[in-house]
Amino acid sequence: FPVTIRLDKQMVTANVTDNLADMTMTLPNPRTREGGFLHTFYVNPRKVNTSVRGYKGLGKAMLCAVVHKLIQDGRLQSTDEIELEASGGNCSKEDQMAIDKSTEEIEAFLGTYEGLLESIRDYYRDTEGRKEPVALRREDILDTYCNVLANQKLVTCYKTFGFKPIPGQDHGWVTGMKGSVSGILKACVPTGGKKTRRRRVRK
Repeated sequence: FPVTIRLDKQMVTANVTDNLADMTMTLPNPRTREGGFLHTFYVNPRKVNTSVRGYKGLGKAMLCAVVHKLIQDGRLQSTDEIELEASGGNCSKEDQMAIDKSTEEIEAFLGTYEGLLESIRDYYRDTEGRKEPVALRREDILDTYCNVLANQKLVTCYKTFGFKPIPGQDHGWVTGMKGSVSGILKACVPTGGKKTRRRRVRK
């Protein structure tokens, strides 16, 4: 699948044919080499009504192709760092119903994230007018818990791309991460099995 890259000043937009995958990224400031940020990063195999399994690794291949091209063009340096916010965990009702932990266990887990339980209580106090102290029900915290679990899987995925969590920026439903360009390139190198074919890149 060819990757198309578009540059608009410091903004990079890339996508794979038929919008199977797309991303947007702000390049580091050319003087300070700061401010690199990966804003959006999606793989959308369902758009063409096909198997997700058939597109495993497509997102990583797109990111690797884009980074290689930007280095070739002198827009990225190996010492540059790119940040992102891992977010977007979505859980279905079926996922929630499959959770067998008690309400107390779930609340204790969410309590390990600073301010998360407080924000949930604030939400129900403000939207439903509940009186202090706000008691949380299972249905109040189940969706948040399920999304936190989904976000942990996303964080694990980004680690294989060369990104690492930023200390103090894991809030459960969103996790700040950072990766050096050299680290991303290292993650792009196949570690075994069949070698991946280099994606064609066109501007």
